Amino acid sequence: MDYGTGGKISFDHLPDAPDLRGQITIQEYKPYYSGSYSCVYRGIYEKDGEKVVVAVKILNNKIRGGALESMLRVRQYS
Repeated sequence: MDYGTGGKISFDHLPDAPDLRGQITIQEYKPYYSGSYSCVYRGIYEKDGEKVVVAVKILNNKIRGGALESMLRVRQYS
């Protein structure tokens, strides 16, 4: 699948992801959802004394080739 970049996907237009280390705590060892490409955990985001319940999505590091293309297609239609 070509996204207009000669077969390569560019994410240069996206802002840098913030560094949230030390601000998010995963609340449960068992994922809330587990799929082919990722797991989702419940967590707490804390900043300046305020706590917010969040979902923490962790991508499977084994995503390669066709699986990555499939995941990008699913993301495009979500």
